[in-house]
Amino acid sequence: MDSVLYHSISEHGTIAWDDAHMTIGSGVNLRRHQTLRSPFHLYQPGTDDLANARCAHVIQISQQTFRDYDTLLHYLKSDTRMLASVFSAFSIEASFGCLKSARCSQTSMTVVKRCTITFPAEHFEHDLEFTQEAEACFGPLNWYKLSNAQNFMNRYGQYCVTGYTRQSTFFAVSTYSADTKEELDNFASGLSANFDGKKIAFQAASSFEMGSSNMSCNIRQTHEITVTGCQMESLEDRFHTVDLQRAWIDFLKFYSPIPYMAHVKHYSNLDVRLPHPQELFVVPETLRDAAQLAQLLQISVQSNPLAGAQALAPALESTVSRLSDLQFWMEGFEGRLERCLSDFNNIREALMGVWQTRQALATKLHEILPWNEHWKFGNWVKAQATPSWRIGYIPDDLDESIRHDVRTNTQIWEPKSKNDGLPVCQYNRVVQTLPGRHVIGAQVESHWKDGTNGWWRRIEGGLMEGSIGVEFKTQHYRGGAWSFSVWSIDKELYSTVC
Repeated sequence: MDSVLYHSISEHGTIAWDDAHMTIGSGVNLRRHQTLRSPFHLYQPGTDDLANARCAHVIQISQQTFRDYDTLLHYLKSDTRMLASVFSAFSIEASFGCLKSARCSQTSMTVVKRCTITFPAEHFEHDLEFTQEAEACFGPLNWYKLSNAQNFMNRYGQYCVTGYTRQSTFFAVSTYSADTKEELDNFASGLSANFDGKKIAFQAASSFEMGSSNMSCNIRQTHEITVTGCQMESLEDRFHTVDLQRAWIDFLKFYSPIPYMAHVKHYSNLDVRLPHPQELFVVPETLRDAAQLAQLLQISVQSNPLAGAQALAPALESTVSRLSDLQFWMEGFEGRLERCLSDFNNIREALMGVWQTRQALATKLHEILPWNEHWKFGNWVKAQATPSWRIGYIPDDLDESIRHDVRTNTQIWEPKSKNDGLPVCQYNRVVQTLPGRHVIGAQVESHWKDGTNGWWRRIEGGLMEGSIGVEFKTQHYRGGAWSFSVWSIDKELYSTVC
């Protein structure tokens, strides 16, 4: 698994903390990625003096702002780790829930903030004592013998948990939207630049501006928050709020770090009766890389309204669900994780393909503006054997992945012949106004196969505009049969050419 980072363990090392099974003293079988029962008497670390600890700790905060899809895609292509995340410190699935609110467009933006409060590593190996059951593994003479040592390690593993590093995490996804791009630009100019791992002293943390004081009444905001390591019940899970600063203050007031990293040592470091390890164990950093890639994909798919991107959402959600169910100790963990990573990379490639196709279309649309001249304003065109006249593109001209982003509007005009037979033409104006969209193609079609169907002409709008209109007239008293079809795209999706 090339994309998964590894670190090796010989005499000692660190692994992700398993909330469901680990305690100080737990045995660990690295070969099987299992947490085993402890050979030691039950040990409970003492309660910390949090008041003194808070004065000594430095808080790290990271921020990333997303204004457009290109930024998201560039971020996906890079090898940058997202905001120095530590996913074992809180529920991966809950953080994904937060990211579902992310939106990026001309009038909306997403700001992702992560704060971690990390305590120094704590070690307790000097306080651990073997139980009588563990001592019995060494036989009645209680001495060194290879078979005795093997018996001990078969029961309790090769390593044990001798300490931990604890952390509290505050994770917020904020979405800001406005009615116009200018309003959002003004608001965004007041935000601080992106930063990664910015350190601030605890004393200054409460005054740190987690939200924005430069908030116009025209700016709409939503915040999705996940916290871990906090004693306040209302902050224990993701919740929806409009008061980000208050949530931040509550987090600082009630945080109580929980283990996220386990420090393990080989038993030979604790008892001379056990031989030192002869091999190097290679341990993957479990879900870290896969979870970071999944988060980035989640942001991109959720915030990208292109139909091709939205079609990838079910596959992404399915893979995220499988990733969330993975545990480091499971049989076949590496294979399952590798399959998740493979699926994520396939989704990433497909998502990039959708975006590249969109960019290709954006370039292609530059070419259609001169086609308006094929339908000159006010120039009557007589019906003839040619059944249709077209300018621009129809869905079949476009890549399949973005055809669903094209909307078709068709209006039909079928006047009946006048009974009096007087040579008076009938007229009909058909104007298609499409708010928020741009016309990329139009077609007038005559449903009679001769020249007696009358005439048509363009009277309003055109390609790459928000409307287009034509006028029909019959040949004297005769009726007719015409249709006018228009194909359009959301102007925001292809704003680089609009």
